[in-house]
Amino acid sequence: MKTDCSVHLLFDQQAKRLATTTDELSVERKSIDEAVAVKLKHFEKLIKSRAQFLDIGVATGDVDKALEDAQREVDALGAKAADVAQRLEGIGKELAAMEPSMWLIKMARELWEMKSVPRSASLQELYREAKVNVLREGAVATKVAIQFFTGHHKPEVSFEIKIRSVTARYLSLAVPDTLHWLPSGATGIAATNQSRYSSNDGTEWVTLSPEDSGQIPRLCYLESEGRLLPALPDVKWRVKNPNFGPQCRQEPNEWIDHSRNMEVDLPSFSQLITHELGDAKELDLDVEYGPGTLLGFVRDLVLQATVTPEDYQFKSSPEESLSEEILKRLQPHWASFVTGPWRKEMTGLLANLKYYCENGEKPRFFSLEYQNSFGFRLRTRDHSWIVGQVYLMPEGRQQLAENSIAFEICRKGYGDEIVFSVGPLFVRIQGQEHLTR
Repeated sequence: MKTDCSVHLLFDQQAKRLATTTDELSVERKSIDEAVAVKLKHFEKLIKSRAQFLDIGVATGDVDKALEDAQREVDALGAKAADVAQRLEGIGKELAAMEPSMWLIKMARELWEMKSVPRSASLQELYREAKVNVLREGAVATKVAIQFFTGHHKPEVSFEIKIRSVTARYLSLAVPDTLHWLPSGATGIAATNQSRYSSNDGTEWVTLSPEDSGQIPRLCYLESEGRLLPALPDVKWRVKNPNFGPQCRQEPNEWIDHSRNMEVDLPSFSQLITHELGDAKELDLDVEYGPGTLLGFVRDLVLQATVTPEDYQFKSSPEESLSEEILKRLQPHWASFVTGPWRKEMTGLLANLKYYCENGEKPRFFSLEYQNSFGFRLRTRDHSWIVGQVYLMPEGRQQLAENSIAFEICRKGYGDEIVFSVGPLFVRIQGQEHLTR
């Protein structure tokens, strides 16, 4: 969005131009009025002369011709005066129409201390300032929230509408809750501006806003319509109470709040958005919305951030597999961990897991909800279980692993939790499960 000082000058120059034109027309009208007065006096003299000629029986042909000429000149001056009056009336209407804009410019300068007014090429340019959040159930996008801020913590313009689609749309960057422990290298979800947050009711939202989104200005110049665009219909401001002070106990408020509604004179950004979204019950991803619409803009964002079930990388596991079958799938990476060298960072349950496996103990693997995701438990000699999860990157992504046999500690979590990788295999030790006696 462009920002310069020319918007102030634009309205100042327009007001000066209209004022100058008004002065010029007023001078012209005065001149016409004076000329009409002179012609009317001449007309009166000709009428008197004609009457005298009739009294003495003299022909009035020359006088009649002079009267006709004078009448034509008066009529012409009258038409010119009417044209000037019409032009003055038009300028008066222009000045009246400019009053809200001139008032806003004055507000921006004096009370809001805006040295410049931003320019927006079109309403669609302001859509990029929206904060767009998608509610997810699992990984499926179900609802979208559209919010616009003008500098406050709470959005001044906010809508929530359901997402409708014949085929469910999965957020491509949404990792299932049971796999949140995976590092970004395992999922390919690394650099992204999609952030997650949970609301008070426990639902989880994902932000889809463009990277350069921010806030809509309190006031901007909309180039496509050639007018000022306030963010909200009610323009509010406050001024210091001149009567406030210890000397006047009847004035308890230091500041006096004022407001002016602009919804008729200058429809605001929130009005235009409300007009489009006010009756919207859903965002239909299968519908092509008109060009330049907010729903079309949001639809494009949702489609870019979602995929069909076939393209979602975390697909449901079709069936349960036996422990031996799962172990075969994890080779040679699990064997690389078991038979590989010890590291100084191998301590606690990680050391126990490696030690027991080296000595022939077999973990019991079982299928989890998603493909390539498995759980495991290993019985220890003190009759407890080491429990955890493993995730094997899909074949299409395994070549992205830098070294298929490299061991690496990814992170250490709370308590006994530790996550490590062996090439494309990622292992999470969740803790130790003790048997109750």
